[in-house]
Amino acid sequence: MDLIGFNVLTKNYTTAGDYYSCGQVRLYNDDGYNTYTTYKSPIVTLGSTKSSLLKSKGISNYKYQIYGETYGSAIYAEILGKEPDLIAAIGIDGTYGYVRSSDLTPPAPRTPEEAVAQNNVGDKLIPLYDKDGRTVIGQFRIIAGQVEYITDDTID
Repeated sequence: MDLIGFNVLTKNYTTAGDYYSCGQVRLYNDDGYNTYTTYKSPIVTLGSTKSSLLKSKGISNYKYQIYGETYGSAIYAEILGKEPDLIAAIGIDGTYGYVRSSDLTPPAPRTPEEAVAQNNVGDKLIPLYDKDGRTVIGQFRIIAGQVEYITDDTID
């Protein structure tokens, strides 16, 4: 089995500074686990300009819909410190709508067998919702190993 990519969300920092990431992965070998250390990412400098730019556009948080869930583009997640509950997306037929952030991230596997099963799913279709988060208006395709978001927060 080959693993092309794996993303894990961690705490987001919104203060200026230099940041990098690195990690460890534990792979099951039929007799236990082997632990490997990942390469350190390039250092990224986060300045206050991103926050200032959003605030100058009047964006300090996501919008809330009638049921109290947040919605909008995930492009602001790094700056706002979290993803919205409903993330702006384009369905397989070109329909603009929202996907639930919880549908994009599978639950953490409890066993090696569950981890293998999650990695062997392939492409997956999930519901595309109206901003109410209840009305299904289409489908969104998660391509195995990749998720694409729209970057424009123009859906209302």
